[in-house]
Amino acid sequence: FIRIIIFPQGTMILKSLISRFSVAHSGRNFGFKATNLHDLSAEHVSRVYCLPKKDVQSIFPRRLPKKFYQQVDAVGKACWVLRKQSYEILSELKDGDSQKRFLLYGEDGSGKTLCMSQIVTFCIKSGWMVIHVPSVFSWTQSWWNEVRPSNKHANSFDQPKEAAIWLELFRTINGQFCSQIKLTEDYTWTKKESSSAGEEIRKIIELGLLKPNLATDVVGVLLKEISRVENPKMLLAVDDFNACYNLTSFEHEKEKIDTQSLNLVRYIHELIETNKFPGSVLLALSRTRMQGQLVPSVSPAELLGPKGARATEGYKEVCIPYYEKEEMKELLDHYHQEKWLKKGMSPKDINQLWHLTAGNPRELGKLFSFM
Repeated sequence: FIRIIIFPQGTMILKSLISRFSVAHSGRNFGFKATNLHDLSAEHVSRVYCLPKKDVQSIFPRRLPKKFYQQVDAVGKACWVLRKQSYEILSELKDGDSQKRFLLYGEDGSGKTLCMSQIVTFCIKSGWMVIHVPSVFSWTQSWWNEVRPSNKHANSFDQPKEAAIWLELFRTINGQFCSQIKLTEDYTWTKKESSSAGEEIRKIIELGLLKPNLATDVVGVLLKEISRVENPKMLLAVDDFNACYNLTSFEHEKEKIDTQSLNLVRYIHELIETNKFPGSVLLALSRTRMQGQLVPSVSPAELLGPKGARATEGYKEVCIPYYEKEEMKELLDHYHQEKWLKKGMSPKDINQLWHLTAGNPRELGKLFSFM
């Protein structure tokens, strides 16, 4: 792997190249229309898939790359190339008759988060229960995140705001299951608040949203109850999983708070480490927001360390590469079909873009962001 650096001169050449073709958005639809796992076939690989803005808003919180949302807001839909790796994982998940374990890794900007988003989207559209953690780093490193000592667990910390945000996300994408799954035991939250076995999990989610100081504990109970559900069509998708082993940005009484002292992180980590999740698990690694560490490699062993390697033993490692030239061409053809480009790019133009970006999806997105 190599890190791609585009110098100012290269950026000017690229912008000059693209500006010769750029026009306003036409609003015309483009892309294949598969809506669930069983609609997908090999012929959809490397083709553009479009997701309406309303689906983006209901499935994904504002935790994906900023450029992604800028595109959605500008054109009213999300448009991405279905990667080969996404399709292969979806093909394995299609039967839903066994536990699958996947670990995504790759160079910075290669599209690991969007690959996970593609997989999450098709699973939700196919009626799966999806437990999605968009970014563990958002729990371990945040300037606005509220951290307070837990009243229930010694030497640990709750994050009321983040817990409430996650509960709302869970309810939004799994609404149909919130009334189907029942508590298997009684729980006492405070001297006045309790929940009884047989109640719908919907009620404890509502409790966590109504009383954020209880939200972190509710997340822990919710994950425990879900781990007891016998339903193979479930997916646990956790992005930035290596943040479980990285430093946090929080301090308490002038001492750094360890990641495993954050209850939200601990609940997710224990679910994975103990291999108790009854469905399939999809993890992704990233070094983009790692603090206090110089990591020269993006290999799972380097990013996870010994403890993380043990927790993910037996996972199928899937490397997400930069775009193939055909994938980039498909995306540019999509821009032309949408009339974001006046005319299709010639092979020479595509080669220039290819050599100057090396097919890095992030760099290519930056160059087209001004259109």
